[in-house]
Amino acid sequence: EEDKAHLFLERRGETLTVVELRTALAEIDIDKNHSVCFLEYCMYKYKKTLEEFFEEKEGDMRALLEALEAAIKAYQETLAEKKAREDKMAKLEADAASGGVKGMRAKAELEAMKSEDELERNRREITAGAKTRKAKKDLENGDPFAEEQKRVAAEKKKKEEAERLKREESRRKLAERAKLFS
Repeated sequence: EEDKAHLFLERRGETLTVVELRTALAEIDIDKNHSVCFLEYCMYKYKKTLEEFFEEKEGDMRALLEALEAAIKAYQETLAEKKAREDKMAKLEADAASGGVKGMRAKAELEAMKSEDELERNRREITAGAKTRKAKKDLENGDPFAEEQKRVAAEKKKKEEAERLKREESRRKLAERAKLFS
């Protein structure tokens, strides 16, 4: 399991040395079965206990999720209307190209569709997209785990910055030592 854990962490951008991995695995593998389940990994990653993972959080997420689903549905309906209009216009263009009475009728209908005011359709599409973005933002702000994810991301960035500074310092020292020999 150690090699699988190593590959998993590597793919997630959490590469560890063999010693660091073995130390982490000793901490992660709570039931000591030499196998790390996803819940054990999450507890290790987010530094939470089992009780903290399953405790009920304040706030009702159902209302936020329903608002998001409604906004997504409205946006999808708007896009479906737009696609149906584009498909109809494409069919009319093909009919108009065929000529004859049917072609002339299709050409007239196509001209009428092109001269229609698209402002209302564009407004509905933009409004639906804005509602979807707002619902996603509201859900993110209401999600207690989103805050935790932001904290972990900031912590990871801080750690990477410290490692980068350490590497730069090491390179600087190495360059100074190299100057001594030249």
